Amino acid sequence: MDIKKIQKKNKDKFFFANSDKTKCFKKNEIIYEVNDKISQLYIILGGEVLSKKKQQNKKNFRTLKKGSVLGLMDTILNRNYSQKMIAKSKVSLALIDKQEVESVLHSNPFQFSLIKSLAIDVDKERPDTWS
Repeated sequence: MDIKKIQKKNKDKFFFANSDKTKCFKKNEIIYEVNDKISQLYIILGGEVLSKKKQQNKKNFRTLKKGSVLGLMDTILNRNYSQKMIAKSKVSLALIDKQEVESVLHSNPFQFSLIKSLAIDVDKERPDTWS
């Protein structure tokens, strides 16, 4: 079997790795704000990103590193971005179109319902964990 057939058969596993769109941010540059509408997800290729979320009069901060996906939990839960993301250093991000991710997520309704159920549970117990 040639690589094209393998990629076509396993499209959902390959499109994240094959993103040809990247964007760089300078230190302290805002990647996105709370309540911004999601049009794409980001994968950190290099550098660090600071996640900020205000909860009940206190702020939660988390440093995200290479390999972290920004916006995945919010996409699964069908909401706008729930955290502010700021480049903590010079950062390089791969951009993945939200519609591509949703297409993969919704390709198997049973799996998606399990993933969404887990996402809801994690979000309730640890709302500062993901974006």
